[in-house]
Amino acid sequence: MLFSLDGKFPIGGDQLGVVSVFNLTTKQTVARLTDAESWVGLMALSPDGKILAVPSADHRLRLYDSSNWQLISVLKGHLDEVWAASFMPNGRQIASVGKDRLVKVWSTHPNPKEQTSVAFDADVAFYALSPVGETVVTFHHDHTFRRWDTGTLSAGEKKLIGTANSELATRPIRKIYNVAAVSPGGRFLAMAEANAKGQIILWDAGDRRELHWLKGPINKVSGICFSHDGSVLASIGDSDLIELWDVAGATNLTRFKSMMQNAALSCFSADGRFLGIASRSDYSAEVWNLAEQKIAARLLGMVANLLQLRFRAMDDTLPRQVGTQL
Repeated sequence: MLFSLDGKFPIGGDQLGVVSVFNLTTKQTVARLTDAESWVGLMALSPDGKILAVPSADHRLRLYDSSNWQLISVLKGHLDEVWAASFMPNGRQIASVGKDRLVKVWSTHPNPKEQTSVAFDADVAFYALSPVGETVVTFHHDHTFRRWDTGTLSAGEKKLIGTANSELATRPIRKIYNVAAVSPGGRFLAMAEANAKGQIILWDAGDRRELHWLKGPINKVSGICFSHDGSVLASIGDSDLIELWDVAGATNLTRFKSMMQNAALSCFSADGRFLGIASRSDYSAEVWNLAEQKIAARLLGMVANLLQLRFRAMDDTLPRQVGTQL
């Protein structure tokens, strides 16, 4: 989820491939994008907020002009479902990952097209893209996770930044991580195995060492995300409970319960004032005012289950969270 400075335009993509743009002030749908032929993956906005990238299970990545929500280009090249996209810091390239275990880099200017494609090994179980696309993190069946520089992917190479083994943690999660978030800048990783009693492990990816273990009343973690400045982590789990954590001190800041069923996805606004939460079962989403701990708006009337939620960004610093599972 991405927020504008005024928080007016949440964007939701559902399982039928419909992308809906909402106005939080009027609580009305202002645009509906229906070009995708299957469910929508994790979307991304360019650093200037002008281009929306929409990956889809129909093997395509679509680019839209956010000033009028018109389709700019349809990028073809993935051999299977496209799960996630993220713009690189220069705003002129997009990284995408998919079920075909390909990481592709696309140029957006002057004419959108594929720039390069790099294949990863079959032992990769899970991908995560950093919020501004500078790092790809791969999680492997041997319980290691590895950071790759997407800048080198542009040249068709794979530069390994570092490798760490999650089994070396003080309280290792023995199964594959399938819930993950990368902090802005790519320095920190938050990871959880969905059935691991609600435990979240926080790693310093630069030093390749465990920082903290976070454990609250959640028994099954279904989603995690960092705030824009990386200081706060939000986690969502069973019973639709949301917890906020201080990353530096590994302490719980607050917890509250969503009014929705099966709350599973979330992300912060750029200024940290709002948290957006999406449901996977009742076609709705909530936007919470964190200072007042109350719902600022509830978005209803999605065509199908909301698979992910993004907020249109009006400024040039965009918080993004991307994760996808094989």
